[in-house]
Amino acid sequence: YIDVVDENIPENSAMANCNDIGSCSDDLRILKLCKEWNLNREALVNASIAAYNAYYNLQQAWAKDIRVEKALKAQEVKDETELESIINQVKQNWEQKDEQAAKAILKGPKRINLTFQCTMLNDRFGPFSKVDSANQSYFNPPPGNIIHGVCPTLLPFLPETSKTILVDNLPIDITEEEIRLLYSRCGQVQSVEIYNLRPDLDPGELTPEQLKQKRKKTRLSGAQAAKRRGRQITPIHAMVQFKDEDGYKAATIDMLRIFGMVIRRHPSHSIPAYGLNTLYIENLPLGFTSLDLLEKLNVLFHPNMFLFLDIGSKINSQPMNCTLKFPSFEVADHAQKLLSKVDFESKDCT
Repeated sequence: YIDVVDENIPENSAMANCNDIGSCSDDLRILKLCKEWNLNREALVNASIAAYNAYYNLQQAWAKDIRVEKALKAQEVKDETELESIINQVKQNWEQKDEQAAKAILKGPKRINLTFQCTMLNDRFGPFSKVDSANQSYFNPPPGNIIHGVCPTLLPFLPETSKTILVDNLPIDITEEEIRLLYSRCGQVQSVEIYNLRPDLDPGELTPEQLKQKRKKTRLSGAQAAKRRGRQITPIHAMVQFKDEDGYKAATIDMLRIFGMVIRRHPSHSIPAYGLNTLYIENLPLGFTSLDLLEKLNVLFHPNMFLFLDIGSKINSQPMNCTLKFPSFEVADHAQKLLSKVDFESKDCT
């Protein structure tokens, strides 16, 4: 507290020390004034402290409001940024979906690969109508290789399986004369039939500059080069039939079956015909559904064979390629001869 001293009052007067109540006992009026003074002073001090506390609290509340306001503004900015990011992401997703939908429309319907299984409707092919009996005929042939149980009308058209091989991975411009010349080392060749021959893909003799660019484009080293060289496979293959079984046996030795004969840098393997029971139809035209193709093939193979789709295949889908599985090479060869006469309305269909 603050003491106020009046210079006009002598030091020995009763007002010189208002705190000394005993000295003011003689004068009641001075005593009353001193008491009131002390009370007013305490009230003033309490009021000042209360005002300061109120000011401090207001200042703290104001500062807190400012911090809260800043935090709210920062949160609003963050929310707006996140919302804008979400909107942009949604727009981008919709644009991508629209683009994908447009590409899907341009591409047309999705095309699939089908697999057909064959079941025989009769025994006109004799032991070749079933897988087990066909394998028994291959590995345990009857005396004189006389097959019993085959329909007489079909017997002249059955292939000589014990004299026939398939040669795969041939050059795209291979010729029948070249195959005859190569496999005549094994024995006398009766006939050669080449499939998927594509001479139009042959670029012809390359110039030195073209060879340089080709080597630069396909240059690999180490394991990558060996891996790439090992995967250069062409779809060209040929059926080679020998005049006797000696030529067939010479052409199917382990070395030629496993490693093959190198024909212009293409390792072409000799595959025995008895293991070939699958046909492939590629590049089917648009508009063919699985059900349409199934009906067309069953009409073609009637009355000896019936084809059915694998479980899970969609009958309304549009096939691009299809696989036909038969019980034996003889049945597959007969089906191939029938298919060669069918027009699938596509020049690329093979």
